[in-house]
Amino acid sequence: MGVLQPLRDGDSRKGVIDGYGTRQSHSGSNLHNPQRIYFQYDGSGAEAQFDPLQLTALRFFIGGLCLLPLAVSGLRQRSVTLTKSDFAYLIFLGVFCICVSMMFFQFGVMNSNASTAAVIFSCNPMFTMAFAHFLTEEKFTKRKGVALAVSMVGLVIIARPWDLAPGNTAKGLLFTVSAALTFGLYSAIGKKRIGRIGGLPQTSISFIFGSIVLLAATGAMGRPVF
Repeated sequence: MGVLQPLRDGDSRKGVIDGYGTRQSHSGSNLHNPQRIYFQYDGSGAEAQFDPLQLTALRFFIGGLCLLPLAVSGLRQRSVTLTKSDFAYLIFLGVFCICVSMMFFQFGVMNSNASTAAVIFSCNPMFTMAFAHFLTEEKFTKRKGVALAVSMVGLVIIARPWDLAPGNTAKGLLFTVSAALTFGLYSAIGKKRIGRIGGLPQTSISFIFGSIVLLAATGAMGRPVF
């Protein structure tokens, strides 16, 4: 059995898109959907295809499951029993993070350079500070304001909207900024009960719920799920 590997640029076989679904190559008229990710087994000629929605949902679902034993242990140590209100809160968090923020990021990477998208998305803690001022008891101080202003200047310099770097698009930058904003809001909302539920339980359970909703939506759209 061959090892699953991404095809290299310039390969004369069928087209390939990298792990973020951003780069394509093709031979002849065999064009591939930019929302699919192609791999080939060495020597077998068989291909595995991954849809970006499917890939996003599965990686967070697997991550949530891996954290689940620690999450259960954490709840027991805190002597916390989750209520219906807690489950509704966790479902909302998961859907907002996975189905909204992470999909914005996925589409951002598909429409811009991965390096640019990653730097822009890394500004999300600055947005968390701003949102937390309105959603929690944390205050937005002058020092935080300076940090946010400096981050925004850096974001503009990286994005260069007046002279987009090759591979970047206005749509991709908009998606990525939206991802950073929504993830910052998700993080701020998450502060409301994290003290009671705990970081690992909240992350694990919300990821599982959000991934299940995204997988259901993926299947409803006729896209591959597993």
